[in-house]
Amino acid sequence: MNKLLLTTLLSSSLLLSACGDNVESKVMEVAAEKINTPLCINAYKDQSTIRYDGNFVLGALISEEYIDPVKEEDGYDFVMQSGRNFYDLNFRREFYKFTDKGDALIEDKKICYAERKATEVVDLSDEYSESGTTYINAEVAYETEITADFIDDVVDEYEDNASFQRSFEQFKENEIKSGTVKYKFKQHDEDGWVFVQQMYQ
Repeated sequence: MNKLLLTTLLSSSLLLSACGDNVESKVMEVAAEKINTPLCINAYKDQSTIRYDGNFVLGALISEEYIDPVKEEDGYDFVMQSGRNFYDLNFRREFYKFTDKGDALIEDKKICYAERKATEVVDLSDEYSESGTTYINAEVAYETEITADFIDDVVDEYEDNASFQRSFEQFKENEIKSGTVKYKFKQHDEDGWVFVQQMYQ
């Protein structure tokens, strides 16, 4: 092969590779800003009461004694009429208090239990043009990891409890998710590839 032609092909290959690396780097930068986040519940030190509504994380905190299991009830009763029938209704809310070790978990008015992170770019589209502007689409994978020891502890404690394990699986399905997200970028002379929007199917 002609040396000049070979040099040209190699140079072009390196340039394309560098462009691809630049796009992927920009995509991961945007993904980290938008995806990387802790999953937390709001909590306040010395909070007098919190409401327990069946939330799995609060349940784990109660089970591991980060929240006082002694309940305080607040509520009211009334009678509702439907046609000729009357129904006695009772609305009660259950409240719990943080223990000292529960207070110790609180940082920045939150207790965090998991972390979501972008992991890799799984797909980059070919460049395409719309109204004279060049765009590219990117798909990024993410995963979520449980970071709270109190959840690991309660899962181990109730490993033989089928009902609890079903609740845990439901919790993971709802919150401890893995998947992908798609973004759209446009080419900009000064800034390279610039984030435009998240794409929804």
